[in-house]
This record gives sequence, structure tokens and C-alpha cells, in this order.
Amino acid sequence: MDIKDFEGMFKYKLFMPALYILSWIAMFTGPHFYPVAYQQYSIIMIGYLVFKVFIITFILLYIAIRNQMILSKMQAKQNDDYQEQLPNDMSHLLYGYIIPNYKEDLELLAETLDFLADQKRAK
Repeated sequence: MDIKDFEGMFKYKLFMPALYILSWIAMFTGPHFYPVAYQQYSIIMIGYLVFKVFIITFILLYIAIRNQMILSKMQAKQNDDYQEQLPNDMSHLLYGYIIPNYKEDLELLAETLDFLADQKRAK
């Protein structure tokens, strides 16, 4: 990048601040001095902003739906891969339970063990 790249740019530096100041002046003077033109300008700007918001909302919704579809496909593939890795016969699995019983009543501990023993796959 060289200083020569920016030659002749000075007049464009004032464009945005001038536009900002003119828009504020037009906001206060427009309805009094040129109401029809100001009304048309306002309608065009409101229409443009509504259109812009609609387009951005549509794009964001499209991206969110597409990402959700990709994520659900990935999760389904991972679930299928996981199911293929599991053996069909799961009778060899052992389950262990940790029962915190610090300062618990003996009746509550017995009730907990009875509940676990009543499970369908309990041996």
C-alpha cells in the first residue's frame, strides 16, 4: 500500500459526514419546505429498510434451518455408527450403583436397595 493509492480521496472523505448532517437538516426542514418530496423520500427509505430487514431475516432463517438439517443428519449418522458398535446381546453387562448413605437411616437404605432389586433386569 502506498500513499499514491489515496490521492484524490480528500473530496470523498467529506461525503459521509455531509450526508449525515444533511439528513438531520432534512428531517427537521423537510416537512415544512418540501413536504411531497420529503414524504416520497421517507416512504422509499422505509420500504428499503423493511425490504432489507426481510432479506436479512430470510437469510438468517435459511442458514439456521440448513445448519439444523446438517446437524440432525450428522447426529443420525453418529447414532447409526454407535448402534453398529454395540453388541446385540447385552446380557453380559453388569451395572453398578453408588448409593450415598452418609448419616442416612437404615430403613431408607433398605427401601432403596429393595427398589433396585425390584427392577426388571435385576438379578
